[in-house]
Amino acid sequence: RGESMALTSLYWPDLEAPPAELITGADFGVESLSLYCQQHRNVVADTAASRRMFLRQVRIRANAFFMIEDAGKEFRGRKGPASHRECGAAVLLRGANFEGADCDLYASNYGVRILKAKTGVIARNQIRYGGRGYSIENSERLIFEDNLVEGNNLLAIGNDITTFWSNYCRHIYFAKNDIRQMFGADREMMTLDAASGAYFGAVASAEGARVTLAADPVFKDYAPKPHTNWVGAAMQILDGAGAGQYRFVTAHSGREWQVDRPWGVPPNATSRISIAPFRGQNLFIGNTFADGGAFQLYAAAHDSIVAENKGSRMDGFLVWGLNPHGWGYQPSWYCQFLDNEILEGNGYGHRHASLGTVGYDEAKAFDGALVRGAIFRRNVLHNNASISIAGQTEDALVENNRVENSDKGIVVKASARGTLLLGNTFEGVTQTVHVETPQMPASQKENE
Repeated sequence: RGESMALTSLYWPDLEAPPAELITGADFGVESLSLYCQQHRNVVADTAASRRMFLRQVRIRANAFFMIEDAGKEFRGRKGPASHRECGAAVLLRGANFEGADCDLYASNYGVRILKAKTGVIARNQIRYGGRGYSIENSERLIFEDNLVEGNNLLAIGNDITTFWSNYCRHIYFAKNDIRQMFGADREMMTLDAASGAYFGAVASAEGARVTLAADPVFKDYAPKPHTNWVGAAMQILDGAGAGQYRFVTAHSGREWQVDRPWGVPPNATSRISIAPFRGQNLFIGNTFADGGAFQLYAAAHDSIVAENKGSRMDGFLVWGLNPHGWGYQPSWYCQFLDNEILEGNGYGHRHASLGTVGYDEAKAFDGALVRGAIFRRNVLHNNASISIAGQTEDALVENNRVENSDKGIVVKASARGTLLLGNTFEGVTQTVHVETPQMPASQKENE
């Protein structure tokens, strides 16, 4: 503990081979001081064994390019890394019961990286970054609120909540954050991410909480050798008997799998199921997004709520159901978008914002619903933005929304099923509602 951020500081001069962490340990706190470093990896990090760690009123200035003109080139006797990607995070969290509050972070690469850390609070921080502002992998019971997250590099990319090498990321309260200025790579203001899966196919039998697969599971993910323990992943019934239900995996061996509770309607020979990571049951409330890409529930995002958010110069608010890279079906069911506003629909260059669904099977092996039961209610799109209900969407409700000053108001794709439009209003919209019709075969056209 120091006297304050303004009165106490610690400084690390350049290290030819900086250690993995400058401050690290289990069960510790850092409070009321400033930390300065140049060549670095991670600045402050806990360990997986940590069960109580906090940062309060800590300023971090981690700039690997301090007093350098060009990355990787020597200037006045000093040479930094060739890329910010060689640096780590200002704050790396891997344990449990952590807190990062009222801090001022400036990072060469990651601002805050949460890697399998559980049960914590990240609140009222200023996070300015060169690579990725926040990255949340395999967390749960996390409060992330009242933070400024701002890209401070022309290559600064977007931010994510992921399961790249894990089975779930859930129970996250993401609220009242100000997310700004990211133009590198995919530019996501917030995305759920990670293509992977364990099984897609039929069921041999299901009784109670026990399910026997009709074929062997095939594990796929980003790791050189995919992980084989899928406890915590979601088993989802995509179609057939019991469609639209999901349960969590509690144990498995070969084709024999256990889930956390019995099915309301058990799957049978008509059913097709998917076992994939789960990134659902999250709340995104009252955030502001400006100058970047999309906010997107990028699949396996069941029972999530996106409410009272505002967006400007971004790609909009989307919910996806998809099969990325053909590795595993990741649907999104029962997500709600309530009282959101798109203030400026113009994105970067030719881009424009949209609110709606995206359904996509990269393998083109399944044409059923990947987005189910999505609700869009009382959202306001002020200019050059529209509502889009894409294919492989079923039972979407679009109610009491308002679209202003746009070429298109609401577009419903031909392969969407069971879409209900109710009480929506328009002002200055050229084409208020367009519902695509399926293409008829040429022979049928000739007969007509």
